[in-house]
Amino acid sequence: MKGAIKILKPSEFNDPFDCIGVADGEYSQKAIDVFVEKNYTTDFGSKEPFRLSFIEQYKEHEDESFGGRKYLDSLCRIISMTDAEKVRPENELLMWSHYAGDAKGVRFLFDIPKADDCYWLEHVTYDPRIPCFDRSRADSYQNGEEFVRAYHAWIYTKSTAWQYEKEVRLVLHKPDWEPYHIESNGLSFFKMPREWVKEITFGSEADLLTANVYMNLLRKAGFGHIVFRVAVKKKYEYGLEYVALS
Repeated sequence: MKGAIKILKPSEFNDPFDCIGVADGEYSQKAIDVFVEKNYTTDFGSKEPFRLSFIEQYKEHEDESFGGRKYLDSLCRIISMTDAEKVRPENELLMWSHYAGDAKGVRFLFDIPKADDCYWLEHVTYDPRIPCFDRSRADSYQNGEEFVRAYHAWIYTKSTAWQYEKEVRLVLHKPDWEPYHIESNGLSFFKMPREWVKEITFGSEADLLTANVYMNLLRKAGFGHIVFRVAVKKKYEYGLEYVALS
């Protein structure tokens, strides 16, 4: 997709614990009343049967989907990145191996504006506990401040096992993700403004002849402002240096 990068559904992440949540506690009478008044109208008398069935009906629904990855697929798309200023040099070796084709791929440096009505851009929080939606604090089912808090936590919380990544996530929300979202053949893409792309670094195992072809193509396509570098393995220690390419 020209001028765009693939953006993932939560269910497409490789960590099965990523983007999940749980629901706990009991709904207040106020939350039940709000839901029943909003969703059930009848001219045949009392709404009490709906009130009585509400809790069991929607606890069962939550156990199946609420807070799960498929549920979040219906709400958002996510780009995962690393905070270049916070990741430790020794952890860069892991990042290149895990996410850049055994250091044969590339790394992009973006400068993304922090504030936009169409997306969130925030650091991931690392925690051993899975985020919880507290029913007792909810104003109504899937609505109000408690739902927004839980939804944010499900997206931006990961296990402490991943904290070396210093991850930042850009999250697009349905339906307010224009003008950045593009869908093609069932896949989602993020239309990246070219001025956000500041630097491209080729891995230490990348083929430099191929890298040179890509550099020329990008410059001809209007990306002349980009700085190109290559990662070079240090001779006497486990580490990388970054050398500019002309």
